[in-house]
Amino acid sequence: MDVQCLKVKLKEGQTDTFIKYTENLKKNMNQVVKALSKETMMVESIFLDRAADGDYLIFYTRAESLQKANEYMMQSTDPVDIEGLEIIQKTWDMTASKVLEVLFDVDRIGSVKA
Repeated sequence: MDVQCLKVKLKEGQTDTFIKYTENLKKNMNQVVKALSKETMMVESIFLDRAADGDYLIFYTRAESLQKANEYMMQSTDPVDIEGLEIIQKTWDMTASKVLEVLFDVDRIGSVKA
């Protein structure tokens, strides 16, 4: 299982656009869950951090393979994935993003041994 947490600065003036995007995702959870399944993504959580120097996203993901998930998403023709890539390009300032060090990550279900 792969885990990643990113801190990504939103481009100036794009916070509301990204919030509207996430609200739309919540309305289409069936499609989102199907897309996550195809990506082998187990968990995807996005948090908003409003700071003095701008707004940031804390983006946490867990997948069977983050590499496979990324490869799938880059080639996907699924509207959820296409829209996700478009919103990332429009709203994320990738020059001001960084991978956060994961110090501890556990889930109750995955930790149980049969």
